Amino acid sequence: MLRIRPEQLLSLQQPRIDAYLEKILPVLEEKFPDPYENQGGDEGVTAIVHNALSIAQHNGLEREGDVTALASLMLVFGGDLLDQPDNGWMRETLRSTSIANEDKMTMILERMAAT
Repeated sequence: MLRIRPEQLLSLQQPRIDAYLEKILPVLEEKFPDPYENQGGDEGVTAIVHNALSIAQHNGLEREGDVTALASLMLVFGGDLLDQPDNGWMRETLRSTSIANEDKMTMILERMAAT
């Protein structure tokens, strides 16, 4: 039986992650220049995007737009966005098994826009 260790899986995913970073970092810098610099430029924002990718993977977010939306929110509102006490509803939405994965970020964005 073939077994793939987590580090092997990561190495298989790395080219895709690198391509996404190459595409998304300039977009984030253009759309959010002040937060981009405040978060440490390329290095800091790369860490935020990696965190967003991890959160997305653990919560079933597969669409690039959803990952980008999550990374954008984390850039603008802080990398610890989901850890902030007032944002428990975000964590619950992402973790929910009764909400379709493709609807989670839309729900989060709509609620944030309404407040």
